[in-house]
Amino acid sequence: MAEYPVCSLLADEAISNPKVINKQTLNEYIYVSIPPHIACNCALYGVCEVCPKFVSLDYADFIILEGHHPWVRVKSSKLNLSIGLHVYELKYVDTSSNATFSLHFAYILQDNDPDKPYIYMDRED
Repeated sequence: MAEYPVCSLLADEAISNPKVINKQTLNEYIYVSIPPHIACNCALYGVCEVCPKFVSLDYADFIILEGHHPWVRVKSSKLNLSIGLHVYELKYVDTSSNATFSLHFAYILQDNDPDKPYIYMDRED
């Protein structure tokens, strides 16, 4: 069984359970775990950001496929680094049947200085 890298996001738990990442502690790479059969039998053919806005991306310069390992390595400096929720779609084609499908990954980026929606009040004694 393959050992997953420490900083990883699970594909297709994107919307239900996005990982919260602090912007100041973001690593150079984020590893997106994919099912092992996809790593062996399918080819990545497209990547797009679907939230907060739809943007088709040239993935060749920031997604690194590592053979038949059950993950893809994503250069974090090429991702959307604005504060908030970000969802990406990985588009695959099955090399034996030409069937296409998508996997998603997501993260919530935060910083050390979040907006405070409350007012500090002095206590009157």
